[in-house]
Amino acid sequence: MARILLVDDDSDIREVLRDHLESAGHSVVEAQNGKVGMVVLGQNPCDLVITDVYMPDGDGIEFITRLHEQAEDLPIIAMSGGGSHDFGLHMLAVTSVLGARAILAKPFNCDQLLQTVDRVLQH
Repeated sequence: MARILLVDDDSDIREVLRDHLESAGHSVVEAQNGKVGMVVLGQNPCDLVITDVYMPDGDGIEFITRLHEQAEDLPIIAMSGGGSHDFGLHMLAVTSVLGARAILAKPFNCDQLLQTVDRVLQH
C-alpha cells in the first residue's frame, strides 16, 4: 500500500482520516500545516499527499504550489471545508489547476476518501 502525507491544521480530522487510511493498509505521516509538511516530506518520501486548502501558518494553496514545483509527479489530493460552499468549491477548483490531481469537499465519508486515494494512486 501507499505511504501518505496527511496535512491538516485540525488534529481531530487528521486522526479520523489517518485511522481510515491505515485501516485500508496505508502508512500515514502527518503535518499540521504546509511548512511542517515540507519538512516531513523531506524526511519521509511519500507516494501521495492529502492536504487541506485552508490552514494558518502554511496555506494549502502555497503548499500545493511548492509541492508541484518540487515534485511534479507526486500526486496531491486537496480537501476543503472552509468558507461558503461555492467559495470552497471554487478554491478546490483552483488547487486542481495548481497541481492537485483530485479534490474532496468536506464533509466527505470514508468510502469517498478511499475511492479517491485508490483512483489517484492508480493514475
